[in-house]
Amino acid sequence: MTTKYGRKAKNREDLFYKLFNAQKNGELIENNSDKRKYNGDDLIKKKSKGLVVVIEESETGENLTFYDLDNKKVLSKRDFVASIRSGGHPDYEIRNIGGKETPFLYKSFYCEYFKNSFLR
Repeated sequence: MTTKYGRKAKNREDLFYKLFNAQKNGELIENNSDKRKYNGDDLIKKKSKGLVVVIEESETGENLTFYDLDNKKVLSKRDFVASIRSGGHPDYEIRNIGGKETPFLYKSFYCEYFKNSFLR
């Protein structure tokens, strides 16, 4: 996880190289077909309330598959949009981008989460 390497990094450039080398050495879980299990990080466990992360993108950058950290579930884009509509993820909204419904994290939640977690 980024936070594991983030604690060791001196600055953003150092973090980039640590993550680059970790990826090159096969240390990162990069997709949901990877058989290794991620047990989580204390920072993510503390700050994950309502947070969903992208785990698969198309070649054009469209988010396709998501992981709900609270419910520990993998969601397709369609399932995630349906959950947002039904009130299952109140910190998210749906925006129409390029004619496609796209899950979007509210700016206030996003800023507060990262301000308290990573930008110290």
